[in-house]
Amino acid sequence: MPDPVQVGSLVVHRHDMAWVDRDNGWRIIDQFANRGIRALLHDWIAARFPFVVRRQSECGARAPDVLALGLALPPLAGKQRIALEVPANAIARIAPAPALEEVSERITAHSRAPLLLLQELAMQSRVEFRVFGSAAWEALTGLAYLSNQSDLDLLWHPQDATQLARSLEILERWQRATGIHADGEIIFPEHEAVAWREWSYRRDTASVLVKRLNGVALRTRADLLHRLHAMAATSTEAQMRSMVEVSA
Repeated sequence: MPDPVQVGSLVVHRHDMAWVDRDNGWRIIDQFANRGIRALLHDWIAARFPFVVRRQSECGARAPDVLALGLALPPLAGKQRIALEVPANAIARIAPAPALEEVSERITAHSRAPLLLLQELAMQSRVEFRVFGSAAWEALTGLAYLSNQSDLDLLWHPQDATQLARSLEILERWQRATGIHADGEIIFPEHEAVAWREWSYRRDTASVLVKRLNGVALRTRADLLHRLHAMAATSTEAQMRSMVEVSA
């Protein structure tokens, strides 16, 4: 089943950020017997820090009203990753992964200049990058996640094949200019995500691994480009129809 999916009353995608209602925090903490993890989760929820939506395939089949979330701790806390399942009615808010602009404004100063350069390149080509991983965690919590060796994790929804090609050129150019490794995913129609490096190194006839909220699949690059073209054509047709209706 492609994204998005509905969990309870929530429409969610991979990499979305989820904030837990503090009054319902005990429903999450009680999943864990380890006192250290319980204390950590208590403090995390009390601070109004977010969790990230992870793949739902493991818990979704058992409990359709449960959302699979994750938490990655900063290096000073051991980089521990915690997987948990949260009742949908205990979620206070869902939001997409933060925009590049938001992250570049909120991370520590020593990591800001490369992101501002990427932001400038993206604006010139009208590419809208969003950020997940360490940079997003730092921006959303204020905790120190980034170091000089940190990668930058990005995701974006290209509007058509031309914009897709531009976005890949931007990343290659930015990596050469900064020496920073960029990871991340291209989000195709129906929220099917492909690692941008795998996409770049494959031929159109080759299959690529597609990640979805409820599992993984194989698609050819040609199939994904066809879907992207169809989406762009539908969007253009809708815009033209709207213009005609306004002028009528």
